[in-house]
Amino acid sequence: MRQFDIDRDDLNCIRSRQLATQINAELVMCANYTEGRDDWTIMDIQFVSVASGETFTVDDFTVPDDDGDELAAQHIFGVFDGYVEQLRFAAICQEYFGSQQWANALQNSDRAIEGNPSSEGSRYARARAVMELGDRQEGLDEMMRVLDLNPFNENALQFAGMLSAEFGMDDESLQHYSAYLELNPGNAAVRMNVAYELATAGNPRGAMTLIEEGIAMDDTNVDLWQQLGGFAFTAAGRAMEGQSEPNAEVEMLYRRAIEAYTRVFDDRGAETTPAQLSNVIAAYMQLGDADAVDFAQRAVQVHPQEASLWSRLADALQRNDRLEEAIAALESAKGADPDYPNLSARQGSWLLEADEVDEAIAFLKEAVERGEQSADMMANLLFGKAYNDGVQVQQFTFAANILETAKSEFEVSEQMASQLNFWHGWSLYNHGLSVQEPNTIDSARQSLPIFQQALQLFELGRAYAATVDSINLTEILGAAQTYVDIQDAIIRRGGGE
Repeated sequence: MRQFDIDRDDLNCIRSRQLATQINAELVMCANYTEGRDDWTIMDIQFVSVASGETFTVDDFTVPDDDGDELAAQHIFGVFDGYVEQLRFAAICQEYFGSQQWANALQNSDRAIEGNPSSEGSRYARARAVMELGDRQEGLDEMMRVLDLNPFNENALQFAGMLSAEFGMDDESLQHYSAYLELNPGNAAVRMNVAYELATAGNPRGAMTLIEEGIAMDDTNVDLWQQLGGFAFTAAGRAMEGQSEPNAEVEMLYRRAIEAYTRVFDDRGAETTPAQLSNVIAAYMQLGDADAVDFAQRAVQVHPQEASLWSRLADALQRNDRLEEAIAALESAKGADPDYPNLSARQGSWLLEADEVDEAIAFLKEAVERGEQSADMMANLLFGKAYNDGVQVQQFTFAANILETAKSEFEVSEQMASQLNFWHGWSLYNHGLSVQEPNTIDSARQSLPIFQQALQLFELGRAYAATVDSINLTEILGAAQTYVDIQDAIIRRGGGE
């Protein structure tokens, strides 16, 4: 007190701790007392570590007036021995903690806490130890005890946020991370790291909230916008699970992602990654927004050698009924990367869907030549066209022509050939039924070879028919043979006349 010229009455615990740092004292003892009639009550006793700020509290006690000083000193020194022992365990705990020997750290933290339940450092070490040993729930509970002791413990706030997110406690997780960021409000790097941890733990919506708070403080930080876009896409994907169409929440998330990455694109241009630009185009298309085309055209201008962006542009154009441009965009994708998958197959599929069959076949054959798809797969596309637009709507001539083309243009497997032959036969058989209806000699002469060819094709399709329960090939063959016999009889009768 003489050194710092302080009156005894002005020396409280806080002032003592401040002065201790100036004289390199490692420990401060604080206490108050009240004087009774024949005794003294010592209260609010605590030892404070100057380095860590941790306190060791001693229960209040009373001593008689006579020899009170000596008795009080004996009592306090007795308790102090326990404090020293607790410090020893705490120090050992910290050594094991630093070397990540978690089992030993846990054992010694328990002994340190037994001596001083309010030891923040020992409790934090225990929380990390049980967490690293696999008991994540106990780790979270212990982190909360640390925060009860010190609501501003940055490490505990960060781990409590991460563990809460792991257990699906999104509100609590966001609360802990937000409290952590309040200690570093303007540090964008810290904010992005924390948001990444939160998203990785399973809460991308919460991560978005943290980044949006940062953007509210500095909306010129492009890194924040970039991270926001990524989190928004992740959140939209999760919200979209199990849905065939985006709901209002999904649309909001995709719109936010589009806005964020557009800000990045406007600022960084060609430095924006093709993957980010591709995600924006995909989001526009998911929303059915025709702006997908304009954005994709901007994207290929800055990354003209990126086949994936040409592919996205083609998808956007095709979705907006601009087929010719879509086909051309896929040709540009081939120029950028000849090995990019399924370009010719998509061209053929789109043209087939648009009833441009002859042009489609050329691309489907090219898909086989390029190794994009097997001949069976491309022939199966033609089969689908024949079945859906021919057989099912009783356009049997159309179906027969498509199936004939599939067989002649592609070297298919025996299994696929059997399938094509059966349905080719079925299409001819039904076409023959309409041709023979007049029951004249002319109709018989026209339909007889049709039925005969159908019979041959049914035989070639026998293996396929055997795999389909609804097909009774014996009955079908019998019916076809009957019509062959009828037409033959009509012709013979007509010739006799």
